[in-house]
Amino acid sequence: MSTFLFNTTIAVPDSYPAQFDFKVVTHEEASEILQGEFISAIGHDGSAVAIHAVTGVNPGVNRIEAELAPGDRALCFKLNGRLPVGAIIDAEACNQIGFRFILMTRTT
Repeated sequence: MSTFLFNTTIAVPDSYPAQFDFKVVTHEEASEILQGEFISAIGHDGSAVAIHAVTGVNPGVNRIEAELAPGDRALCFKLNGRLPVGAIIDAEACNQIGFRFILMTRTT
């Protein structure tokens, strides 16, 4: 089982059928998850900075395409809204919009 860090909850698997479980987790629970091994798929510096500020873990920016296999999970950094067109994702924007963490697990 692998653990990923995503900056979205969008998951379009290459293999079907696929089912996912979603659970909102606290910032403290997110910090605990990130204490173990994980693969960062965070694509924006602002998201990485906001995650670091909340969890104490610096995920860095790692623009990769990642797919969850059955049994894998992803801690998803989810903004509570959309940025205006042309806005740059930075830590200030993330904090203004607000965000939460969602644990997404692929079950099949």
